[in-house]
Amino acid sequence: MHGYKAKIEKGFHYWGIRVIRYRLAILLMTVVVAGLAVVQLPKLSIATSVESMFTRNDPILTDYQQFRSQFGRDEDIVLLISAPDIFSLEFLTTLKQFHEDLENSLPLLKEVSSLANAPYIEAVDSGVHVGGFLDNLPRTEQEVQQYRQRGHSHPGYQNIYFTPDAKYATVVIKTQAASALTADGQRLMGYARGVHGAEAHPPPEKQQSISQVENIAVISIVEAVIKEYQTPDFDIAFSGTPVYQYYVETKVRANMRKMCFAILWVPVVLMPFMFGRSSGAFMPQVTAILGLMVALGMMALLSIRFSLTSSMLPSILLSIGLTAPIHFLVVYYKYQKRVGKFRGIVATLKHSGFPITMTSVTTVAGLLSFSFSNIVPIAHLVNFTIIGILTILVFTLVTLPAFLSILQVVDGSERGEAYYEASFLNRSMLALGRFGVARPYLILFLFLASALVLGFNISRLHFSHNELHYFDDNSDFMRQVRLIEAQTNGFRALEFMIDTQRKRGIIDHDQLQAIEQLDDHLRSETDIQGRAYIGRTRSLIDLIKEISCATIGRDQSPCMIPKDGHALAEQFDHINRTVPEVLRKYTDADLRTGRLTAMMYWRDAAHDVDFITRVREYAATLFDDGVKVIVTGVVSINSGIFKAMMTSLAIGYSLGFLLIAALMILAVGDVRLGLLAMIPNLFPIVIALGVMGYLDIPLNTYNLIGGSIAIGLAVDDTIHFFHNFQRYYLKSGDIDFAVSETLGSAGRALLATSLILVASFWMRLFSDLKVVADFGLVMGIALLVAFLADVLLAPALLRMLYGTGQMDPQKRFDVPRAQNV
Repeated sequence: MHGYKAKIEKGFHYWGIRVIRYRLAILLMTVVVAGLAVVQLPKLSIATSVESMFTRNDPILTDYQQFRSQFGRDEDIVLLISAPDIFSLEFLTTLKQFHEDLENSLPLLKEVSSLANAPYIEAVDSGVHVGGFLDNLPRTEQEVQQYRQRGHSHPGYQNIYFTPDAKYATVVIKTQAASALTADGQRLMGYARGVHGAEAHPPPEKQQSISQVENIAVISIVEAVIKEYQTPDFDIAFSGTPVYQYYVETKVRANMRKMCFAILWVPVVLMPFMFGRSSGAFMPQVTAILGLMVALGMMALLSIRFSLTSSMLPSILLSIGLTAPIHFLVVYYKYQKRVGKFRGIVATLKHSGFPITMTSVTTVAGLLSFSFSNIVPIAHLVNFTIIGILTILVFTLVTLPAFLSILQVVDGSERGEAYYEASFLNRSMLALGRFGVARPYLILFLFLASALVLGFNISRLHFSHNELHYFDDNSDFMRQVRLIEAQTNGFRALEFMIDTQRKRGIIDHDQLQAIEQLDDHLRSETDIQGRAYIGRTRSLIDLIKEISCATIGRDQSPCMIPKDGHALAEQFDHINRTVPEVLRKYTDADLRTGRLTAMMYWRDAAHDVDFITRVREYAATLFDDGVKVIVTGVVSINSGIFKAMMTSLAIGYSLGFLLIAALMILAVGDVRLGLLAMIPNLFPIVIALGVMGYLDIPLNTYNLIGGSIAIGLAVDDTIHFFHNFQRYYLKSGDIDFAVSETLGSAGRALLATSLILVASFWMRLFSDLKVVADFGLVMGIALLVAFLADVLLAPALLRMLYGTGQMDPQKRFDVPRAQNV
């Protein structure tokens, strides 16, 4: 099986000659490619909406878009206002002014809801009348008391417009669901700014979700208005998904810049020590940055926006993109010192071109199985990471040697080389290799014992999709989230759309009773701690009961759904004629669809998956076969993300490991040796998962991708080790000699890449985002274990495979001396 490898190495030999011959053209082309990528970068943006998590045709997104086209956006901005007396004349006057300022200031506004415009249903001679609670402000203390009594007696006001203890009033801002940016993205269309007679709304099929730029504009104005009214007697807290998206985008951007800057400094500090010359301190970073620019340029060109998950792309590529150029430079500096610059480039490509290519391909294979994930940000992160890795590989094998051929690289000083060879790190690495060969069974026992001890903690692992893990519990944002939750009984929507499939089908006592039964069931469901899943609900049933209460008197209880179909239809028709905007919150113009909104607490989606599945099944049993029940909303979408994440994990890791095993066999050129080489790569994953279980670090989208990256990177050094070991073993037939020569030559690259990768990932421990810090910690541990497995366990396994004797001289393979490093 060694014939094809010899042909490949010969091909890289001739490739090196061509690179030197056309070096100026190659460098010019690299500059052009980089320039084309850079001009695209200003188009990059960040998407934080839940819709960005799924493909356009995904059923979860299709259901959500159907709901949104009918009832609008379910992600509200919730304001909680505390005051000594929310029904005092002073407070109601300020609230109305505040409400009007919000309406007059905000773009993309659909409605502002508060006591200032709360619909008040009351009986009149002609039936029922729906007016505004604060159409006229109270003028006397007696009128203030009347307003207080009206507010407390209305069954639909508590937990909607004020808290049951009347210490807080709520204001809910609902924005438009669709983006109103012009094609050039420079301004808002007229209808988004309240300009009547301006451009018409685009048709539903051409509408895009509200963009992060628009969301930032809305929240910034909300903050400005709040600042104007904020006083101790009018204390405002605000939150909601749009507010979360506003704050988390700022944190992600700041963290991205901070981590990229920190990671770029790692090689600057470590590479001169490893290479003994300054050129090694900048060329790997330049190569990685070029690959990153191409990947980002492709994202911008394809109009792919960053998400909270794919924002990892720059820091990941700047870390793992260093491995290929470092391996190339380590070998090149050895050759360049012995045979000169041009011959050194050719010899390096012949010696290391194939293993460098295979290490990049195996890293891609570890990621490739996730490129078809149903979670769009994971697929985007993986696909553009793959593009970046392959681009860095091309720059390493083409641009880097072309640049070296025109660069006057000064030989590393003899003193510097001697310093490295005598260094503690080098001597320790060689000692570990010798110890692995000398005591193979002890080494295997120690690795197995470590894996078993830490592996017991794998059972403690749990999946997680918690949007709030970007914030500390004591942050101002989290304080406001928990305050509003506690006072309003939740503000995250789980939406139910009951489609009767026929006109006026919702005006049916049996259908309404089924909705009421679903409402009661939702309120009764609790988790294993006994905490209710649903804090409050609001549906068409509540509106009907409020009308019924107004008709028979609010002191009569309980309010019931009219059984008389004619009376029920009359109520609907009257409301539809007088205040259709109130009715449209709960049904459509044809009265065929009913809506039920259940407000839930903001927590990890993993806790809600089973509940939503049970509720969906229960709802299907309540209605006739002809009725379609859609369960959607932001809570349901996050549940879908969690389920897709578990599916991706099972399929992705299994397929990735099989692909890498096949590539390992191809790289080594021997089936038995290739399978043996996979064993050291199992321990980093098992130990890393054990550490996660011990430290209670959940499996989330960050760690999901981290595992596939860890597998690919762990295999990289293994390929270099076994590739060089096989070369020296076929030459000498002596395991001790082959291991010592491998670690003495390729070991320097293994040590350099491992140190830099571990340091790069551990730099994330200084991140302001805990999820990023956890990711860096686990990745660093996995790569450190992978390095130890390569220099300690791999020699032990080779000793166990080949025994203590030497290879039959007739089976040895003569390696040309010019290839020795």
